[in-house]
This record gives sequence, C-alpha cells and structure tokens, in this order.
Amino acid sequence: MLLIEGLRTGFLLYVDDFETRNIDEPDTETVVRGSREGFVESVVINMTLLRRRIRHPSLRFELFTLGTISQTPVALAYIQGLTDPIIVSLLRKRLNQIKVDSVESSGEVEQYVEDNPYTIFPR
Repeated sequence: MLLIEGLRTGFLLYVDDFETRNIDEPDTETVVRGSREGFVESVVINMTLLRRRIRHPSLRFELFTLGTISQTPVALAYIQGLTDPIIVSLLRKRLNQIKVDSVESSGEVEQYVEDNPYTIFPR
C-alpha cells in the first residue's frame, strides 16, 4: 500500500517479482578468457549487462514490443556517433515492420531483420 502525506486515500499496488534465470556462462559459447556472463530472457537485465560492460554516455537503447500476442520486449542497442545512423534507421524500420503473433527467440528476430534469412552462413 502506498500512502502519501496529504492525501485522504492510498494506493494498493500489485508488485509481482518474476522468477528469472541466473546470469551464467552461455552453454553454446564457452570462452577461455573473458566474461562468463550471458544474456538472459529479461531485456532489462540484458541492458544492465551491456551498461556494465560499455560505460559510455553514447550507448543508446530503443525499446520495441514485438508479437501481437506475446508482447515480447526487444531492445535495439547501439553507440551513437560510432554506429552508422543509416544502419540504425534501417534496423529501426525493419523492427517496426515485424507483424507476427509471437516472438520466442532472438534468432527469430534476426531472421526478420536480415537481408538474406535463408543463407547457410550467419550474417
């Protein structure tokens, strides 16, 4: 309950804490040296991981919601002034054009935004 001095009513807030997976070393990308942290399902936690690694004031995040049913949060991250603005604009446009019911993985988003999604070589 949130009570504010001077108001005659209070606010009952529902604050649910969702269970999240721990930040661990990715199973598919083991490294000998370097970070042992990998992205998790929470876009907010992933943004925090990037902020910890890239402590630059020009690091930018743009949030998108993909999937009419799943309402999956997705972040476009780039360093302003270093990243080509044409590429950022193109990615922004392609993310806005994704019209699907559900997005379940980053691989799906990758297929929607790349030029040749059916190539056998990752781009």
